[in-house]
Amino acid sequence: MGEVLSDAVMQVMTPSLEYQDKTALAHVSKYADDYTGEIIDRHGNFRRGCIGMIHYIPEEAYERPWWREPNFPLKGCIERLVNAGWITRVDGEEFDGALILNTSRLIRLMDIAETEMAQNQHVIDYVYLPDGTVIDPPCEDFADPLFLPFIRWADQLFDGDFAHTLADDVTDATTRLLDAHLSIERDHSWKETDPGRWTRAIANWKDHHLGDGNFRIPPQWKVTADDR
Repeated sequence: MGEVLSDAVMQVMTPSLEYQDKTALAHVSKYADDYTGEIIDRHGNFRRGCIGMIHYIPEEAYERPWWREPNFPLKGCIERLVNAGWITRVDGEEFDGALILNTSRLIRLMDIAETEMAQNQHVIDYVYLPDGTVIDPPCEDFADPLFLPFIRWADQLFDGDFAHTLADDVTDATTRLLDAHLSIERDHSWKETDPGRWTRAIANWKDHHLGDGNFRIPPQWKVTADDR
């Protein structure tokens, strides 16, 4: 329960979040429903799941060693995630109540990550020191200078994010991204020869650019008739 969403969070760029808050987002996502449909909860009971629903966070999840950022209390991180529109409380309940993850926002960033892989947008330029140390390239280096603004634009709270979801299950997309990122880490290189396997990639993303860092919403992200 939640392992897929937790992995998904760590496979995408989130310019809106500091490292500790992104880590917190992945941490609390472990307690979310991974998909919509019948699931088995941690107690072995069958129930109807709703992707992104965090019914509760166990008290031990707030404490070390479960929470690995001792200088940033988890409850403070959760408060910032609420303020940033990454999670919301259900019916205004407090921290011991239910929360909902902004899965639509996560899916937008996953789609962009698929686009990055399909189009070889990332610039992989590792530096090798004489002692064998490998220095990773900056993660914000992309072949097209508009790609980072596209990510920043998508990493915002959109109208209707918590009222609708763009998908009921992100397992396949998460697996694709995990496999690709593991390949890059292992081989220090990437060259996509079969872009069609990235089924959520937005091939014409640049056509949606409006200038000033804004974009039109791609059709696959539209959830209401009012989306423009």
